[in-house]
Amino acid sequence: MVFFKKLTYTTKTKVFSLSFAGAVLLISILLITFGSRSVFNSEADAYLSDMAELKTLRFEADLGSQLSLVTQMARSPVIVRYMKNPSSSSNAANAMAEFESYRSSLTGDSIFWVSDFDKKFYSGMQYAYTVDPSLEENYWYKMTLYETTVYNFNINYNAELKATMLWINAVVRDEEKTPIGMLGTGVPLDGLFAEVFRGIPDDITLYIYNSSGEITVSRTYDDIIDKVQLQARLPELEKTDIQVQQPVMHSTDDGEYYFYPMPLLNWTMVISKPYTFLDMLTTSMTFTVILLVLVTFVIVGIYYMFISKIIGSLSAVIKTTRESASSQNAFITNVKNAVDYNVQSLDEYGKAVRYQTESISSAETQIENLLSQIHVLDDMRRNSLKNTKVLKENSDKGQEIINELKEHIDELVACSKRLFEANELISDVTFQTDLLALNAAIEAAHAGELGVGFAVVAKEIRHLAEKSRDQEENVEKTIADMKKRVDAMVISSQTVQEKFAQIVENASEVNANFEEMSVSIEEQNTLGHTVGQNLKDITASVGKSSSSFDTMISTNEEMSDEVNKAAGKSGELLEQAENALKLTGTK
Repeated sequence: MVFFKKLTYTTKTKVFSLSFAGAVLLISILLITFGSRSVFNSEADAYLSDMAELKTLRFEADLGSQLSLVTQMARSPVIVRYMKNPSSSSNAANAMAEFESYRSSLTGDSIFWVSDFDKKFYSGMQYAYTVDPSLEENYWYKMTLYETTVYNFNINYNAELKATMLWINAVVRDEEKTPIGMLGTGVPLDGLFAEVFRGIPDDITLYIYNSSGEITVSRTYDDIIDKVQLQARLPELEKTDIQVQQPVMHSTDDGEYYFYPMPLLNWTMVISKPYTFLDMLTTSMTFTVILLVLVTFVIVGIYYMFISKIIGSLSAVIKTTRESASSQNAFITNVKNAVDYNVQSLDEYGKAVRYQTESISSAETQIENLLSQIHVLDDMRRNSLKNTKVLKENSDKGQEIINELKEHIDELVACSKRLFEANELISDVTFQTDLLALNAAIEAAHAGELGVGFAVVAKEIRHLAEKSRDQEENVEKTIADMKKRVDAMVISSQTVQEKFAQIVENASEVNANFEEMSVSIEEQNTLGHTVGQNLKDITASVGKSSSSFDTMISTNEEMSDEVNKAAGKSGELLEQAENALKLTGTK
């Protein structure tokens, strides 16, 4: 496609003319091919159908008379009586006279018969042999006698007559329709086939075949004797159903085939005509198409000459347009160069101004960030100052609580000492009680029976003393444990008191430091606001200058764009003129 666009109009006209002529020629060839085939099919179908019907009528007419004589002979009462009792001499004599009268009317002048009662086969009015139905070569006997309704046909070689004949076999039946024998005649194939193929051109193929597909009528006797299959001689019909019940036309690449059933014989005739190159050229459509091709070539030639004249006139107009476009393009190019130089100078100055503006804007942004950080730091300072004051107040309160806790611990130490002294007193009482119980027991023993009651009391006192001693030991352990815990609490309270004292001292120092830092932050905040305001004033002034300068640059750029567009249009016009001249093929 790209290559075709690069061609000149003259060349394109030639290509189009030749392509159109070639397309018409191709279409003409296709029309001749398919049109002539259609005409051939129509003519061949009519010719083949007429020929098949005619040959079938003649063939069946020739066989019909013979078949009528054979079937009439099979129904003859004289012959039926003979077949039922062939041993009777009177029946045999009458039958012989009957057979002789029929033989003179048969085309082949031959007649045969056999009775199922004695199996004796007669041919040519003479006894030939006795049929043994059990032998394989005598298959025809059972087939005719028991599998045939009225008659059948077969083609075989007869050794006595030394000829291949079409045999008509008819079944002889008694009054109860029971087969009792058979009879028939042989029709010479020479005369029969000569009549079938008489008047048929050599390019027409004709075969007759039976229900098994075996050829029964052919130009070549070997096909009949060897029982060659039809599709072996016509392989193009290998995938075609050749057993038809009504006339059928079949088309192949080689030609037309017409199948015509022959119900009298239960055979089928196929007749065909090949499609040749001569058939394609001899149809009426071929002349019409050739005339159309000639007219088309004349029209294409006139079209080419007319277009060539138009292209010549167009070339002269395009040359004038190209010269005007070239002059205009030179003028616009000079204007474009001047405007581009002006725009370039303004652009360089604008870059310097924009750089200065960006630097001031960057400084202003940094000052604003610094002020923002100072504000954040001042807020942090204020919060920390509040927190240190709260911490100092809480530390003072903690110190007071620890002092109170120390006083309570001191009181607890004093109480533990008093408990220890009380426990020692209880120990002394217990010891004295135990001695008293011992002395009472001794005195009760000295008193004898009178001191039994006193002994009981002394025993109870001793038990009480033992229990008191046990409790005194537990209390002593408990007081000792409590004393250890109290001593540990005293040590911890002293440590906590010292730490809280350090915390209070550190909180005071932090508070003093934050107050000093607050003064510095306030001074930096005031200075930052002053510097920021000055930078904003400078930025506003530079921004006004830059805006005016940008307007100037924009105006010049718009002018440059318009000049560039004009230059582009002029260049396109010049290029189009050059391309148009190239396309016309003019140098």
